[in-house]
Amino acid sequence: MRDLIRGTKEREGRGQGMVEYGLILGLIAVMILAFAMYILPDVRKLYQDALTPETVSESSASLSAGVY
Repeated sequence: MRDLIRGTKEREGRGQGMVEYGLILGLIAVMILAFAMYILPDVRKLYQDALTPETVSESSASLSAGVY
């Protein structure tokens, strides 16, 4: 009987450890999403500024002139 109770407690401890790992992974995922949502507008603006019609036409003109 004691072995049965001891085995149950060991399984509960392993289950608790798995739940803790799951909670930590969930927290990390939420932090990554929050960071991505915070930085995404800056990254989007950076690419939009780089691809304005003026810069695109300048780069295509320099490529057609053979200037790399």
